[in-house]
Amino acid sequence: MVLLALRCIVTDHRHRHLQHFVRRPARGLASLQGPQGSFGSLRSTALAMQALQDLEPDPAGKWNRTAASEWLLAKQRTDGGWTEEPLQDGQDPSIGIGLTADIVLALAVRALQCDHVMRESNEPSENGEPKQAAPIGLGISPVEELEPRNVSYTYTLWVGTNETEEYFLDLTSPKNTTFFRAMKQAAEIDPRFSFEAREWPNGHYVHTLAGMKEEPKSYHFWLLYRLPERPDTKNPPGNQLIAPLGVDELLVEDGEHYLYWYKKL
Repeated sequence: MVLLALRCIVTDHRHRHLQHFVRRPARGLASLQGPQGSFGSLRSTALAMQALQDLEPDPAGKWNRTAASEWLLAKQRTDGGWTEEPLQDGQDPSIGIGLTADIVLALAVRALQCDHVMRESNEPSENGEPKQAAPIGLGISPVEELEPRNVSYTYTLWVGTNETEEYFLDLTSPKNTTFFRAMKQAAEIDPRFSFEAREWPNGHYVHTLAGMKEEPKSYHFWLLYRLPERPDTKNPPGNQLIAPLGVDELLVEDGEHYLYWYKKL
């Protein structure tokens, strides 16, 4: 439940810099998945699936959504609902409503292809009985269908602690584009955004932008910020807004603003 609450917080663009607080415990949660796909009980599995949905692009947070979904579906009652224990004689069938709601939310987070989920066609068969249409999954949720395929954002360069030079671009990229790819896109549009980077086992380290190379001896470095608003030289961002991820892990988001600032620490 704590992870779900944190996910709600970091969804707000004003709190995206807190996302690293979510990823670490989420990776730990992903490691608890059992060999059958569950995370223990029905409810804990449903909640875990909801909490882990944003971890899917993270290679360090591997977990099997399909196995978890199939485990839940195998526990579904004949009336379509779920309960942790079989109903006893005289027990109110509505006891599983809350659990069923949690599981439906978990299964609807992503499109789920289920060969055994069938629907009836409006066309009658030759014998007059309703005809079974082709198998379908639970489908993509309406929210997911409305999500844009492209994201629009801004990318700004500041050179100097006093922002003596400023370069700015409006960019549009496919969803799930890494910031490293966005940097390449920017460099193709405007040569002032050209950069150099060293490749390490854990990703790229950018050391030169706009012809300015980092100078560790004089404590001049390039710092990447992820901001809710376009950067303003009259109100420079604080270090709490430094991007929590590297350029290979950071995904550009719609409506966000990215700043690379060459400054003295």
